Amino acid sequence: MKVGLLRVYLALLAAAQTQWEAAGGKRNKANPADPYMTLMGYFNSLRELGGSRRIVEDEVNSRLTKYGERLRKDEQAGPFLNRKIDEEPEELTSRVSTNKIANTKRRLALPFHDDERVDVALATNMISVGLDIVRLGLMVVLG
Repeated sequence: MKVGLLRVYLALLAAAQTQWEAAGGKRNKANPADPYMTLMGYFNSLRELGGSRRIVEDEVNSRLTKYGERLRKDEQAGPFLNRKIDEEPEELTSRVSTNKIANTKRRLALPFHDDERVDVALATNMISVGLDIVRLGLMVVLG
């Protein structure tokens, strides 16, 4: 299951980067790829989230910087671009203080061209009540 999570996160984040750049990147303030630039990971338990957090911090972070170099045989350009994400994903769980959760929610609503943006956020069922952020368009559910 963790290998599946790793591969899905890598593919989605790198493909979103490709679309972001194709639509003008940071220069295009109304970039249509914006809703897909922040990945929300949803987990049924804190235990699953904790293990997956380490995968995001270590594996996703390191592999994503070279993911665009993956090409099929005789392919000149692939469907993915390299991407650098935040060292640590944001977390929306009961393990985090209310102030930090409020700040994370604020940052999640920021457009991706903003310097305070969020690349990856991990959450439990806390987001099922009271999290209504229009710009988020990408969620991966584990479990």
